[in-house]
This record gives sequence, C-alpha cells and structure tokens, in this order.
Amino acid sequence: SQSWALLAANFRLLAGATAIAWFISFSCQFIPLVGGMLNWLLQGVLYGGLYLVFLNRIRGRPASVGDVFAGFGAGFAQLLLAGFLTKLLTTVGLCCCLVLPGLYLFVAWIFSVPLVADRRLEFWSAMELSRKVVTRVWLEMFALLVVIFLPVILAYVCVQIYLFCTAYPIVQDLITSGPPDFSHLRDMLVQVAKVSLPLALLFKIVLLLNLPFALGALSHAYESLFGARTAPHA
Repeated sequence: SQSWALLAANFRLLAGATAIAWFISFSCQFIPLVGGMLNWLLQGVLYGGLYLVFLNRIRGRPASVGDVFAGFGAGFAQLLLAGFLTKLLTTVGLCCCLVLPGLYLFVAWIFSVPLVADRRLEFWSAMELSRKVVTRVWLEMFALLVVIFLPVILAYVCVQIYLFCTAYPIVQDLITSGPPDFSHLRDMLVQVAKVSLPLALLFKIVLLLNLPFALGALSHAYESLFGARTAPHA
C-alpha cells in the first residue's frame, strides 16, 4: 500500500527513472560478445542510483530522473562489485548447490546495492549487513518478493511452459528422424528462435511495468529494516 501511494504521487518521476535503467540494461544485451557481462556489471550501478531516487522521495527529498546515474559517481566501484557479486554468487548457488542455498542468498542480499548507494558502505560490508538483517525476517521478505514480483513470476512460468510445448515436438522429431540432418537442424533452431524472441521481449516488458511498484515496496522495506529517516509525506 505504501508503494502504491508513493507511485501515485510520483508516477512520472519513478516510471521515467525506472524506464531509463531498464532500457540501458536491456540494450546492453544486444552488444556482441560482451553484452551479457556488461549488463551484469552495470546492474548494481544502475539500480543503486534508482534506489536513491525512490528513497529520496520516500524521505521527502527532491529527486530527478537524472539521479538514476548517481551510481556512476564516487561509489561506482563498490556498487559494481555489490551488484555483480550478489548476482554471480546467487547464480552459482542456484546452479551448483540446488535451489535452496541460491534462493536464500538472493533474498538475504536483496538490500546490498541500496546499502552501498545510501550508506556508502563497501560492497562486502553491505552484503554482510543485508544478510544478517534480512535473515531475521527471511520468510517475510521472501513472501514480499513473491507478492510484488508476481506478474513477472507468472509471465516467466507461462513463457517457459509455452517454449517447452513448442520445442518438445521439434526435439522429439529431431531425435526420431534418424541420422542428423544439419540443414534440418538449422531450420528447427530458426523456428525456435522466432518463437522465443518475441516471448523474451514480452517478458522484459512485463518486468518494466512491474519494476516501479516492486522497487517502491522494496524501498519502503529497506526504510523499515535499516531505520533510515522517513518523512510523513513523499
């Protein structure tokens, strides 16, 4: 409810700042060879500035769309490391250590980037502080993340089901068709790509529409957990 009120009072500012961060992150993925890595490296920097926009409005302070680039200032290196390491270690936990360790780390480190941006902490200190505080309310934070990102979760599940239903007959046909025909395989891959690319774009658009509300809720949760100063009106 606090997030809806914040978004209603500052819609153009928060939606505009979120759209800029989303567009930069999305565009990085089209850079050949290094695009994916660049996106990972810049996420902490971009979202550090974006969190400051939300936190400033919650605290009744002025903010502008250009503040989304605040992370490229003095705290650039720490935000880069906080964003990159939390994403990397969470991914490793999800891929190599089954689901639960990675899920625990994802939730526990959720405030690492805003702590670096807001309190100017070093990346590891911010990660540890976030982990220690969030661990005490881990289930509540997990539930909050599920609720505020529910449109994104549902979109992801629907996309994965549709892709599986589309790709499964193609793979089955390839397996049962005898010796591999590379020209046929290429045609199948093109067919899968034609289906998956629009769905991936649709998922990104759902994420864009969901982000302002989700970040507003997370920013209010940050204020509650870490005792930052608040103002009666945003």
